[in-house]
Formats: sequence, C-alpha cells, structure tokens
Amino acid sequence: MLKSSLQVCLISLALLIPCFWQSRIQAGDLSSHLYNAWLGTEIQAGRAPGLELVTPPTNVLFDRLLLWLTAAGGSWLAEHVAVPMAVLVLFWGGVVWIRVATGAMSWFLMPCLAMLAYCWTFHNGLFNFYLGTGLAFWALALGWKPGFVRLAGAGALLGLGYWSHAIGPLWGAGVLVYVYAA
Repeated sequence: MLKSSLQVCLISLALLIPCFWQSRIQAGDLSSHLYNAWLGTEIQAGRAPGLELVTPPTNVLFDRLLLWLTAAGGSWLAEHVAVPMAVLVLFWGGVVWIRVATGAMSWFLMPCLAMLAYCWTFHNGLFNFYLGTGLAFWALALGWKPGFVRLAGAGALLGLGYWSHAIGPLWGAGVLVYVYAA
C-alpha cells in the first residue's frame, strides 16, 4: 500500500509541474474566471452596488470554487489550488476508470492521460468543462460495477459534474446506460 501511495504522490507531483513553473498559469479563459471570482468577492462584500451573484444550473462549479478560494486567500491561491485540483480530478479519474474497466493498471496509458490533462481544453482555460469531464470519469469508475450504492454515488458525481458543465456528465451517463444495457 505504501508503495502505491508513494507512486500516486510522485506521479501527481510530476503531473502538476506545469501548474507551478511560471508565476501565473497560462490558460486562455482562466484570467476571466479569476476576474469573475474577484468581482464576486467584491459583490459579496457590498463594494459593487447594483451587481448581484446568480447561479445558473450549469457551467459554474469551477467559478464557485475560485470565488471561495479567492475570498479565502486571494487570486494567486485560487489559481494555484483550483487548477491543479482540476488536473488531478481529470487525470486520476481517467486512471481509475481505466483500471476498473480493464481490471488492471494501465501504465502505458498514463502518459496519454497526462497529455489529455494538458490538452486544448486546458490551454483554452475551459475549466468548467474540464472539471465536469473529470467528475464523469470518476462517476464511470464508481458506477462501472453493479450496485445500488455505487450507482447512487455515480449519480451524485454526475450531478456535481453537471453543475460544472453538462457535456461530460451527460456523456458519462450515456456510457453507463450503454454498459448496463449491453
């Protein structure tokens, strides 16, 4: 167990190097997410009269996480906690899903998943979509084997993922429906 925990820690640290090798994470739309989080803290503090926070049903989980982290410690903290967290959710969700689906750890696919973690979606800063897809991977891993509790947990993860972005969780639900139907 210790060996695998050490492996997970070392792989995670190596995977997160790109999130910390510059003072700011360069990812397209991330700066607008950070601006919105800062503006949200101003609205909550009453320093932006006439503005209010609204929560649409989807495409907001990452933004709410940034808002909370910005209020707790500023934008640098928000950026350097939320983005690495999203990277780890996507990467390890994919790893665990592949392991559950195939019954074995696929070391060969880990570099492919690492590349997926820093693909076009990351580059463009579409972190709500990114996080929703990562949560869908975790839901697939949880719901892959039959069981009411497992499916309920997968449904909860898909619901949380839907709050992040609809496409990933709807895809994950479709995959689970197909697997159970087949």
